[in-house]
Amino acid sequence: MTSLNTSSSLESADAPDSLDCSEPLESLDGRVKTALILIQNEGYSKSSIQRVAASVNLSATRLTHLFKEGVGMSPRGYDKRLRLSKAKKLIRTTYLRIKEIEAKCGFKDSSRFARQFKEAFGFTPKACRANAAAKQTAASLS
Repeated sequence: MTSLNTSSSLESADAPDSLDCSEPLESLDGRVKTALILIQNEGYSKSSIQRVAASVNLSATRLTHLFKEGVGMSPRGYDKRLRLSKAKKLIRTTYLRIKEIEAKCGFKDSSRFARQFKEAFGFTPKACRANAAAKQTAASLS
């Protein structure tokens, strides 16, 4: 099963933002791999899952079940995690305002974004930026 890196300390701000695979992707059902690729490239939408499901001769419900079984979360949850990871990377590596990053990553509600970010990583977007800035300052002084 594939799991997520959900470390919750500020030090984990340097941890990889992608999925940690405890089992190779090769072991996933090909139909699930197709859904993974689609979500990574286009994002999650009900119609995209229905399209993939139809192309692999499954119902959307069955594909979602197989996806959850193989990846450990729903397609929507996987998409949310990808968007949060992208936001974390942008917060740490750019000077874009957090509000701009939210929009770039498909979040419409600032408080929901902050809550989901904290649930996923254990710290707020503001704390993530402050920690990244502190590390960058420390690195430039040494």
